[in-house]
Amino acid sequence: MNNNKKNYILLIIVALLRYLGDSFFYGFLTRYIKGLNLTDIRLGILTAVIPFMAIIGNFFIYKLGTNYKRRKYLYLTYSIIEPSLIMFFGFYDNFYYVLMLDIVCNFCSNAFYNIMDTYIVKITSDNNKPYSLGRVFGTVGYIIGIIVGGLLISAINYKYTFLIGGGLMLSSTIFFLFIRFPQKDVELMNQNNKASETTKALFKNKKFIIYMIGAALILGSIWSGDNFFAQLTVKATSLEYSISFDSAIVLEAIVMVVCARFATINNYKKMTMIASLTLVIRYIVFSIPNLDYHVYLYLEILRGFSFGMFTSANIILIGQLTGKRLQYQGYFLMVVIDELIASVFNLAGPSIISIAGNSFTPIFAILASTSLIGFVLILITKFNNDRKNITMNTEEVNNGYSTN
Repeated sequence: MNNNKKNYILLIIVALLRYLGDSFFYGFLTRYIKGLNLTDIRLGILTAVIPFMAIIGNFFIYKLGTNYKRRKYLYLTYSIIEPSLIMFFGFYDNFYYVLMLDIVCNFCSNAFYNIMDTYIVKITSDNNKPYSLGRVFGTVGYIIGIIVGGLLISAINYKYTFLIGGGLMLSSTIFFLFIRFPQKDVELMNQNNKASETTKALFKNKKFIIYMIGAALILGSIWSGDNFFAQLTVKATSLEYSISFDSAIVLEAIVMVVCARFATINNYKKMTMIASLTLVIRYIVFSIPNLDYHVYLYLEILRGFSFGMFTSANIILIGQLTGKRLQYQGYFLMVVIDELIASVFNLAGPSIISIAGNSFTPIFAILASTSLIGFVLILITKFNNDRKNITMNTEEVNNGYSTN
């Protein structure tokens, strides 16, 4: 077995285990926090911490993760600290204890997955496969985890479900340690970019800025929408919620595989536009008051459809706008912005809902408008109309640090 194929198999195992464990915790975290019966202010703080700490975590890797060696150290650090804390998250329900763990876990979590995405891009490219055919295995792990996690919570409790989830996440790190790249690739990937020069170059790129803002608005609305969806369907049992969310993720996986068959820049742009319009429809329906909660559960499948399309295309479109040398730094910068948007929504959301008489109509109307603006910005972004299949060779994709 050649090294590229071995790395791809290891990537599959790492993605499956990591996302499986992740779903045991983050798939139910909002419902767990909601069940603590906190005041609106404390609930807002805990939910706002999720994207706010992700902003700091991603800004950290944006500044420090400028080459392969640094990102590998960051990956290993995050992959040990976060699961270790998750294993003990459910043991106490004191607000300040939960807040402390919430801060550290969310500092690590989103940043970790964005570093992991750089490995997915590298390894899938080495095997002449689209990015989505690496990322989809994480989605499969999440599918299994949401169903099993829901059953575990119903059968035992959150505490031990979180404990198992953290253990699975830790086990993925063992397999990651066996991923190896040729020395010549490592040397190329360790070429350094100064963060200050990278930032200047990205902000001078008007096409990238327009697209980045549009993508950040869409992703920010998705992250915040997930939070308010969990609150909107709080009457659902853990099993009902799991089935609804899992159905969306099943469709997400299917969409990723289908999208891999249409890997061109022209098609990828269409995918992001279709995804954003789907979100607009989803949030408009969610804003309709007094619907039976089962309706919201059924329509959650639109989330999987939209996210599957968007995530298949997003990092590739960023690379097309920035060039491969700045692709990952451009991606990290976009993530900082989208988490900032989600943080604002999550912090303000509980108060907006309370002022509206516990109605979710205003917040979902805001999310629909946000997604629509994102659609318009992506629509006006001009890409090279490349109709060839997108396969980046090893030299092009080595950590995003080749010349354009």
